[in-house]
Amino acid sequence: MTWTWDATAIETSDLQGVRSRIGDTNTNDQQMSDEEINALVTAKGSVVAAAIECCKRILAKEKGEIDRNVAGTNAPRSQKHQHLRDVMKDLRHELLSGVTPKLTGHSTAEKDALAAESDYPQANVRRGQFDNG
Repeated sequence: MTWTWDATAIETSDLQGVRSRIGDTNTNDQQMSDEEINALVTAKGSVVAAAIECCKRILAKEKGEIDRNVAGTNAPRSQKHQHLRDVMKDLRHELLSGVTPKLTGHSTAEKDALAAESDYPQANVRRGQFDNG
């Protein structure tokens, strides 16, 4: 498995774009291989979606690890986990920021035409059916 980091290719390489988003840029603390990231970019169809999945997988790998303090050296894993959760939240927001809802349904003319057809199932309830008026 290979691991590469090129800060100059963040905008031109999906691999480097994912690495920069998840913070996997330290040669001494490699989280995901190039092959894993490239496979996720292909499977998920976007850099942001692949980055979210990478965060999930990193969290899953380190699930059972706890904070340790050995000989005065502190290794706060819970801070790393919280950071990854925050990164995932930001990435999800980025992924969904371009999504706009699409409202669909029948026009009033279509509704009236369907109501007039005898073989079309009619609703058992209607607005205002229990109003006293």
